[in-house]
Amino acid sequence: MMNGYGGYGMHGNFGGGIFPMTMIFNLVVLIALIVVGVKLYKKYVSGTDKSKVFSILDEKYASGEITEEEYIKRRTILSNKKKK
Repeated sequence: MMNGYGGYGMHGNFGGGIFPMTMIFNLVVLIALIVVGVKLYKKYVSGTDKSKVFSILDEKYASGEITEEEYIKRRTILSNKKKK
Protein backbone atom coordinates (compact mmCIF):
# COMPACT_ATOMS: atom_id res chain seq x y z
CA MET A 1 0.00 0.00 0.00
CA MET A 2 2.12 2.86 -1.25
CA ASN A 3 5.25 2.56 0.85
CA GLY A 4 3.33 1.45 3.95
CA TYR A 5 1.57 4.77 4.58
CA GLY A 6 -1.87 3.84 3.29
CA GLY A 7 -1.71 6.35 0.45
CA TYR A 8 -1.95 9.38 2.73
CA GLY A 9 1.72 10.20 3.00
CA MET A 10 3.81 10.36 6.14
CA HIS A 11 1.48 12.67 8.09
CA GLY A 12 -1.72 10.67 8.17
CA ASN A 13 -5.11 11.81 6.92
CA PHE A 14 -4.50 15.56 7.13
CA GLY A 15 -1.40 15.65 4.98
CA GLY A 16 0.42 17.70 7.62
CA GLY A 17 2.34 20.77 6.59
CA ILE A 18 0.20 23.79 5.86
CA PHE A 19 -3.26 22.26 6.32
CA PRO A 20 -3.68 23.23 10.00
CA MET A 21 -2.75 26.84 9.20
CA THR A 22 -5.27 27.09 6.36
CA MET A 23 -7.92 25.54 8.56
CA ILE A 24 -7.27 28.13 11.29
CA PHE A 25 -7.23 30.94 8.73
CA ASN A 26 -10.55 29.79 7.28
CA LEU A 27 -12.04 29.61 10.76
CA VAL A 28 -10.88 33.17 11.56
CA VAL A 29 -12.34 34.45 8.27
CA LEU A 30 -15.63 32.69 8.97
CA ILE A 31 -15.86 34.18 12.48
CA ALA A 32 -15.06 37.66 11.12
CA LEU A 33 -17.78 37.33 8.47
CA ILE A 34 -20.30 36.25 11.10
CA VAL A 35 -19.41 39.21 13.35
CA VAL A 36 -19.69 41.69 10.47
CA GLY A 37 -22.96 40.11 9.37
CA VAL A 38 -24.48 40.37 12.85
CA LYS A 39 -23.42 44.01 13.19
CA LEU A 40 -24.88 44.91 9.80
CA TYR A 41 -28.09 43.03 10.62
CA LYS A 42 -28.48 44.87 13.93
CA LYS A 43 -27.94 48.21 12.19
CA TYR A 44 -30.45 47.27 9.49
CA VAL A 45 -33.07 46.06 11.98
CA SER A 46 -32.75 49.14 14.20
CA GLY A 47 -33.84 51.18 11.18
CA THR A 48 -31.64 54.15 11.86
CA ASP A 49 -28.26 55.04 13.23
CA LYS A 50 -28.71 56.36 16.79
CA SER A 51 -25.78 58.76 16.56
CA LYS A 52 -27.50 60.44 13.60
CA VAL A 53 -30.67 60.87 15.66
CA PHE A 54 -28.75 62.49 18.50
CA SER A 55 -26.89 64.82 16.14
CA ILE A 56 -30.19 65.99 14.63
CA LEU A 57 -31.54 66.63 18.12
CA ASP A 58 -28.36 68.56 19.01
CA GLU A 59 -28.74 70.68 15.88
CA LYS A 60 -32.37 71.51 16.68
CA TYR A 61 -31.40 72.58 20.19
CA ALA A 62 -28.44 74.63 18.96
CA SER A 63 -30.56 76.44 16.36
CA GLY A 64 -33.26 77.25 18.93
CA GLU A 65 -36.00 75.11 17.38
CA ILE A 66 -36.57 73.37 20.72
CA THR A 67 -36.18 74.52 24.32
CA GLU A 68 -33.73 73.11 26.83
CA GLU A 69 -36.54 71.26 28.62
CA GLU A 70 -37.73 69.69 25.36
CA TYR A 71 -34.14 68.79 24.46
CA ILE A 72 -33.55 67.04 27.79
CA LYS A 73 -36.90 65.25 27.59
CA ARG A 74 -36.28 63.96 24.04
CA ARG A 75 -32.67 62.99 24.80
CA THR A 76 -33.81 61.01 27.85
CA ILE A 77 -36.46 59.20 25.81
CA LEU A 78 -33.97 58.36 23.04
CA SER A 79 -31.34 57.21 25.54
CA ASN A 80 -33.81 54.84 27.20
CA LYS A 81 -34.76 53.38 23.79
CA LYS A 82 -31.09 52.95 22.93
CA LYS A 83 -30.46 50.75 26.01
CA LYS A 84 -33.16 48.23 25.06
